[in-house]
Amino acid sequence: MDPVTLTVGAIVSLILNKALEKTTEKLTEAGLEKLNQLRQTVQARFQDNAEVVAVLEGTLEDPEEAEETLGFYLKKKMKADGEFDREVRQLAAAVYQDITVEEVQARNMQQNFGGTNTQINDAQGPILKEISGGTIHISYGNPPK
Repeated sequence: MDPVTLTVGAIVSLILNKALEKTTEKLTEAGLEKLNQLRQTVQARFQDNAEVVAVLEGTLEDPEEAEETLGFYLKKKMKADGEFDREVRQLAAAVYQDITVEEVQARNMQQNFGGTNTQINDAQGPILKEISGGTIHISYGNPPK
């Protein structure tokens, strides 16, 4: 997913695990790392805001209020700080890309996002990501001669 097209609501859903309730087990280690980076980035930026801290720590009882509160402050901060906006959108897009790649059922699909290329030739085969240098050979059935 292109970072520019991500809405603040989609980012809030990621941070609060709403978008991940059914897909957390599908996130790769790299995806979980990006999700943790996203949460830490937001938490660091709002450490002086008691309302946002309560949302991020899960102490706010009402889930709708938590979503609205985080959405309100996140949108305001992202609008005011372009660097923060870019960082949050890139991290969120990386998590969404990880979810999307894990759910692919296509053949011969190639995706390039932020300099990372992912190619899937068989949806039932292994998905290799963030590999650089060298050649990888994957064979099904009889090994090549």
